Amino acid sequence: DGQSFSSKAKQHGQYYENKNNTNARPFLNSNAPPHQINSNPDSVSTFSIELKKLQDEFDKIKNEYEIKLLKTKESYDNQMKRIAQGWQLLNLQIKTQAEAVIDVYTVVCEIVPPITQSIQIVNQVLEKVNCNVNDVNERQQNDQMLTTTNYIINALNDRLQLLTDHHQKLQALMVKQNDLLLQGMNSLGQSLNE
Repeated sequence: DGQSFSSKAKQHGQYYENKNNTNARPFLNSNAPPHQINSNPDSVSTFSIELKKLQDEFDKIKNEYEIKLLKTKESYDNQMKRIAQGWQLLNLQIKTQAEAVIDVYTVVCEIVPPITQSIQIVNQVLEKVNCNVNDVNERQQNDQMLTTTNYIINALNDRLQLLTDHHQKLQALMVKQNDLLLQGMNSLGQSLNE
């Protein structure tokens, strides 16, 4: 056992480290035995700290993404609801306009026949009066009024018939458009619920 302490330490792959000894050498990766590399408690602690930082950074990124995803989904859902409400408003507006058109059409159809009948009565009175008129000028004036009233009666009847035919075609078209609009609203509603 004549070996010095330093040679014994060298044989075991260790160097005696004395903080008061200025000649002592610390372990380096190049001169430390393989089982002692990174076995320093400080390096394990540093590794744990770095791992924790990376995990925290990952969690932060994940949370930020989930928050943004949730906000995007909420925004998308709100936009889809607004679109659906817009479709409903448009449908309501179309129904309201259709009702207004029907009301106007109904009023016109109710008013034109009595007006036409009144003009026909005036026309019949003029014909009877005209039969008893002896003055040629007065008779010509009455004939001209009869021609005008007949023209007005025919024009009103023709116009009423044209309006009725046109209204029926438009009504059929509006029903088809409304059905298509409702189909679009229903498919939009289904996609919102999915």
